[in-house]
Amino acid sequence: HHWAYHCHFHWAIVFLLIMVIGGFTLVYKLQSEIEQSQGDVLGTTALYATVNAGSLSLSTTATATLSATTVSETAGSSTGSTGTITATDNRGSGAGWSVTSTSSDFTCCTPTRTIAVTNLTINPNNTTLAGVSGASTTSVTAGSSHAFTTTSDSTAIVTASSSYGMGQYTVNPSVTLTIPVGIYAGTYTATLTITAS
Repeated sequence: HHWAYHCHFHWAIVFLLIMVIGGFTLVYKLQSEIEQSQGDVLGTTALYATVNAGSLSLSTTATATLSATTVSETAGSSTGSTGTITATDNRGSGAGWSVTSTSSDFTCCTPTRTIAVTNLTINPNNTTLAGVSGASTTSVTAGSSHAFTTTSDSTAIVTASSSYGMGQYTVNPSVTLTIPVGIYAGTYTATLTITAS
């Protein structure tokens, strides 16, 4: 401890310690700034959502009853509607679609009595065409009034153009059956065959 440079040696050690501590502090500070800087770098993530295609479907009312009439020396009429026809396009293709209908003759009784289908008129445009849950009715059109000519005669009930009609739509066409003179009394029945394609 009586070494001539003892005091200088102590100061040198103190200076060294200060430098080392200062160095560690500087490294820590630089590391913190780097980490903070790296935390500001933005990353990207691609999100994929798959929407699977559904189908084109149709639902109809099982039975519909027209107004009653009475046998008369003049022609009468029996009126009513088909009940709600619902077309649903969940294909997600924008292909467009068409709902059409044919009808059989009306028959009754034993032996069989017939009112020909030529006496039947259907009018899809006589009621409101509606898009369900906000489905757009743009380029979705109800068919015109149509008098059937044969049992194979098909008429448009509602049609959606290409790129339209995606969603669910309802229509309730009116129908009128002309009752001929000299008809037999009874309950006459016909079948509407409704097709979506």
